[in-house]
Amino acid sequence: MKRWKVEVEVFLREDLLDPQGRAIGEALQQHGIPAEDTRMGKVIRFFVDRMDTSLEARIREMAEGFLSNPVIERWEVRMEEVESR
Repeated sequence: MKRWKVEVEVFLREDLLDPQGRAIGEALQQHGIPAEDTRMGKVIRFFVDRMDTSLEARIREMAEGFLSNPVIERWEVRMEEVESR
């Protein structure tokens, strides 16, 4: 049986300062990793047993409505069909 993995990534908008991302980038560079444009964000991951256009639309509304603050954050939804456990 198949199910769907849904991931919502939320990051500060590119035109806003990201002090956590900057600190992480500096730490990576100090450890020899040539990181650039490092951003800190969050990922919300969940699974659903079905996917259709109505559910997809509701997930996108949820991403913009309460999982992110669209005034200062951008979001992206990824959906992938996966095998059940």
